[in-house]
Amino acid sequence: MEFEVSKRAIAQIHYVNSTEIAGTGFLVADNYVLTCAHVVKAALAGGTEQPVGAVVAITFPFADDTSYKADVTFYQLDETDCGDDAAVLHLSVPLPRNIQPMPLGPLRQYDNVEVKSFGFSGGEASGLNLTAITEGQISGGWVQLRAPGVTGAAVEEGASGSPVWNQSVNGVVGMMVARDAIRETARIGFLIPTEKLESPLNDIKRHSLLKILEAHNRSLTQQIAAAYQVCRPARWNEPFQTELNAILFDLAQMPAEGLVESKLVQFAACLLNQSQIDQVKTQLMTWTANYTVNLGQLLTAMKTRQEHLSPQLVAPSQPHLLVSVQADTATAAEPYRVGAWLIRNADRYNPKTGEGAETLTPRALERYTEEAIAINLEAVNYDHIPLLLAAYLDEVGARGIDLQHLTIEFFLPLNLINKAIEQSWIPAEFGYPIPLGIGSDCPHVVIRSQDRLDYRRSLGQWQTKWQQLQDVKSNPSTNVFISGDRNLRQLQTALKTALGLKLTQMPQTTKQGEIALLVATGTPVALWVRCQSNDVDWENCIDQQVLNCCIETLPQQILSLRRATAELEDEAERELSQELGHHLSFLWENPDHVPPEIVYSSAPL
Repeated sequence: MEFEVSKRAIAQIHYVNSTEIAGTGFLVADNYVLTCAHVVKAALAGGTEQPVGAVVAITFPFADDTSYKADVTFYQLDETDCGDDAAVLHLSVPLPRNIQPMPLGPLRQYDNVEVKSFGFSGGEASGLNLTAITEGQISGGWVQLRAPGVTGAAVEEGASGSPVWNQSVNGVVGMMVARDAIRETARIGFLIPTEKLESPLNDIKRHSLLKILEAHNRSLTQQIAAAYQVCRPARWNEPFQTELNAILFDLAQMPAEGLVESKLVQFAACLLNQSQIDQVKTQLMTWTANYTVNLGQLLTAMKTRQEHLSPQLVAPSQPHLLVSVQADTATAAEPYRVGAWLIRNADRYNPKTGEGAETLTPRALERYTEEAIAINLEAVNYDHIPLLLAAYLDEVGARGIDLQHLTIEFFLPLNLINKAIEQSWIPAEFGYPIPLGIGSDCPHVVIRSQDRLDYRRSLGQWQTKWQQLQDVKSNPSTNVFISGDRNLRQLQTALKTALGLKLTQMPQTTKQGEIALLVATGTPVALWVRCQSNDVDWENCIDQQVLNCCIETLPQQILSLRRATAELEDEAERELSQELGHHLSFLWENPDHVPPEIVYSSAPL
């Protein structure tokens, strides 16, 4: 395509409610015009603090006299020297066929390259041609231009947003952005090369893909969620998104991870590989082909990735929710620092690299309470933890995981270790609050020691004892547990070789108490009863209702007991209950199930 033919894609951008010209733009994709953000700001006369969503009028003078309305879909303006300066306009109606997007290409070298441009300098409707020579890159990524007087008009005000064409590339290699207002006689200007326009060009992909999918969002929910999971990098720290628009925004920020195509294009290819997408397949195929050189190769690459992850996508295996509650270092209590991670498949989780973990971020907590609330995850009160759990469980459910199959592992500091976490009443947006780990369809709730993760001296012993526990997993559970009914010094000695501890009363939570001794000796399993009543033989209850199984099935035995336990709303009733399920705490410390940022080996002193 020659530059003269491509001029049909050059647009005049008008001031609001006026035919006067604020600047220039050019069509870079079907119905998408690229220009400078400062041109949009001028066109809107500074009338809005948030230009995205505003409407401007544009015309294509080389094609016809029609005036088109265009929405601002992207706006990025940093008014410091050589800062970001780009905007995208979307036309809601199709353009005539003779107006085709201008091809884009890289500016392969930044000095001594002849380029052409056309813009509406000074707001003149007729416009002016410009021929210039590149003179190298300046700080910030812009490229300097010099316009010799014999080859065309100087770089003048009003040319901003004009396409910069290079004949050897046979395409647009940049966009005019500014002139040197200090040294006007030097006829110097600046362009932003196409490689520095990645953000607005990527946003065009996002917005155009949204237009294809949004009408069919509900019928494609599962396909969209699966494609998003395939494309998310293993160590991507941004929250897992569930809304289509948020998913596409998230994808637009992700690195391509070894492929030429962006994550948005990879996502579209993932969708094409799935079944029951007939309603969007033709449009999606055309869209994807526009952004890749070899569509077949991309489809094959994404199919391979999807097949590798298919067990996690179709049927999550052993899904775990890890919730870390860290006490304040000064108070050893409130305020707490809280974090949460979803592990879809415990067998594929690597705690050292974080692969297989999805960071969860609570949102819209006001859904669960009548009070206006904003929680800082670095400073959480204990009373707010049920609200956070509600938000985390909503996130887990939105990712296609049945909460009945979920194991929730709470990493608690010493001062919270005796809290009845499984009895916490979790609010919901619909229906009544329910206890977290009690009732017929509850998830499995396990207590963990947050302090164990930081006590380096016993980390090796902890891993050794856990392996010993796996080696005897088919043995009766009664063989593993020793009674804690002895003084603490004697207990520490006994725990040096024991794998488990059972207590008929609440453990002490000091640094010399029973939980601290479990940490010090690397003992990974414990059971205790929180009820102080002497009316029940709790040790016999534990032996008969819990430990009457092999070690391997002990977690399931605990879960079955709690699911058979009645939900009691009244706290006094729970305190007086003689059902073991209302009072039993279960500590099950798997060293392979730790939050991903916890480094528990080879750490420097």
